[in-house]
Amino acid sequence: MFKDPSSNSVQKLTKCATVKDVIELTMSLHPSWIDSMHKRFSNDYPSLSANWKEVCKKTNSRPSEIVLVNFLPLSDDADHQFILHVIDILTSTGFAVRRTSEFVTCSCGALIPSQHSHPYLKNKPLVWLPHCQKCPGFDRELSPPPTLVNRAMEALHNGWVKFK
Repeated sequence: MFKDPSSNSVQKLTKCATVKDVIELTMSLHPSWIDSMHKRFSNDYPSLSANWKEVCKKTNSRPSEIVLVNFLPLSDDADHQFILHVIDILTSTGFAVRRTSEFVTCSCGALIPSQHSHPYLKNKPLVWLPHCQKCPGFDRELSPPPTLVNRAMEALHNGWVKFK
């Protein structure tokens, strides 16, 4: 999946004058690789934004957008050199490239680590929520407490509860 389409696909990148050109070339060669683009991580996960800013500082760039992709190859994967070069270009110009499967989107547009990814984070809220804790679109009076929601979702996910 997403293997280099031709031996000169990496060379085509050198002809791209802008990041927009890189994204357009990538979309033409691998239309389903980029899933979506987002402006920010949820404020509930400040370490994600801090890490992104730190990478930007090292590359002398400014945070631009978060690109969610359907596949991230290993850094030494010879079959995916085009994708690896695109990732290098994007990260060196202020983009964060992350796996789609590791995030959900709050109704406000912010990215939240998925429930599956949440346990692996060092700095995180105690309880996973599918939305920002202070999201203005979330009505706390109409919603059950987060712990009940999480228990119900975990039960469904693990097959402890089945619907007929």
